[in-house]
Amino acid sequence: MPASRGTGFPRHGELPRGTDLAWRAYRKLLVFRAGFGRLSGPISTSMTNRILPAIALMVTLAASAPGQGVSSPKAEAILKETIDALGGKAFQSIHTLEERGRAYSFRRDKLVALAIIRIVTEYPAPEKAPAGAPAILERQYYGEKEETSALTLYDRSFDITYRGYTPVDEENTARIREGRLHNFFYIARQRLSREKYIVEYIGTDIIRNQPAIGIRLVDPDFRVTELWVHRTTKLPIRQEFTRRDPKTNLPIQEVTEWDKYREVEGGIQWPLYVLRESRGRKIFEMFASEVLVNPPVKAGVFELPNPAKKVSERKKK
Repeated sequence: MPASRGTGFPRHGELPRGTDLAWRAYRKLLVFRAGFGRLSGPISTSMTNRILPAIALMVTLAASAPGQGVSSPKAEAILKETIDALGGKAFQSIHTLEERGRAYSFRRDKLVALAIIRIVTEYPAPEKAPAGAPAILERQYYGEKEETSALTLYDRSFDITYRGYTPVDEENTARIREGRLHNFFYIARQRLSREKYIVEYIGTDIIRNQPAIGIRLVDPDFRVTELWVHRTTKLPIRQEFTRRDPKTNLPIQEVTEWDKYREVEGGIQWPLYVLRESRGRKIFEMFASEVLVNPPVKAGVFELPNPAKKVSERKKK
C-alpha cells in the first residue's frame, strides 16, 4: 500500500507488525506540536508540559518493544538491488564528480532564472567533516564565463561573484544541510556503510507513469527519507522527506525526482535529469549533457576568495 501523498506519513496498516504503535504515537506528537489538534480551548503551559512527555513516553515504550528497530528483509533486499543498479562498489567509490548542463529556477511555479551550469562535487572522508555536518564539498558555476558561483563547504554555504563572497543566511544554510543529509545519492555514497539505518518496506505505486516500489530509510538521528525506485531497473526515481519551517514549525514536504539515467563510467548509472519540489511546487530543474566521474579538480575550487573580498556578513534570500 503506498504512502499517504502530501503528508510524509505512512497510511495505517502499511508498516510491519510491531512498528505501527510507535509511528502512530510519533504522528500524534508531531501533529500536537504543529498545532493541528482539535482542541476545545486554550492550553496552558503546564498542560503542554504534561501531554508532550506522555506522548514521548509512548514513542519510547513502543520503540523498546520486541522487534523494534529491525529492518525489513524485503526492504533491505530492495536497497541492495538499488545500490547495485547504480554501480555497486564503483558508485560507492566515487571521489569527485563533474556535471555540465542547463539549470532552471522557479518561484511560485514561474521561471525566474536559467543558466548554463557546471557542478563540481567532492566526497571527502566523513571524519574530515565537522560534527553533524554532511561530508560533501560542492561548487556550482553559472554562465558561460562562470563569473558567479555557489560554494558549499560541509555545513557552510556562500554565494560568490567577481566582487567577492557572501555567506548564505542561517535559515537557507540549514535547509541546504538538511537536504544533503536526506539526499539518497549522498546517503548511498557516504552514510550507509558507516551508519546504522533502519529500512522499512512501504509498498508499490505508479509515479509519473512508472511502476515504483518504495522503502523508508531512518537514520540514527530519526531522519526519515522515503525512496521510490523503478520496479524493474531498481534505479531511484523519487525521494520525499519532511522538514519543519523554522518560523512556524509547520511541515514542509521536499521532493526530488530523477530520470534519464546513463552509464557514465565503469558501470555507474547517473541521472541526467533532476527535478526538485518544495511545498508542492517546482523550484529547480536540471538537464545534464555531460557527467565526468573522478575528474581532477583544480586547486582553489573549494576555497573562498581572499577574506578581504567578503561582501557582507549575512545574506537573506
